[in-house]
Amino acid sequence: LIGNHTFSHVNLSKMSAEQAQAELDATDELVRKITGKYPIYARAPYGEVPENGDVDRQRFYIGWTVDPLDWMTEDVSRITQSVLEKVEPGDIILLHDIYDSSVAAALEIVDELKAKGFIFVTVDQLLLD
Repeated sequence: LIGNHTFSHVNLSKMSAEQAQAELDATDELVRKITGKYPIYARAPYGEVPENGDVDRQRFYIGWTVDPLDWMTEDVSRITQSVLEKVEPGDIILLHDIYDSSVAAALEIVDELKAKGFIFVTVDQLLLD
């Protein structure tokens, strides 16, 4: 499942409706060229969605419920523990795969949570259940 995260990682709430739509449209088009489909899901950078209600009536914005602030540290153990202390069934964990430490933590988190009986699903499956 692929979603839109804007083309330039901008705060959509601080832009005009036209600028916000252009950011989203550029990414939508790139995803369509690669996958053949337009994304209908988006995770707005900083969790800040466009303020103008006319933008994106066809898009579902997905937030998160667990934020270990992984971008602030390279300590894999700290990131992992932060998630494991907070996570509950149905949560959405925010991690940034641009950081090697976050990727390593994600692998540990998945192993730990699977061992505890957690099942991982895509966000559309989570929302539909």
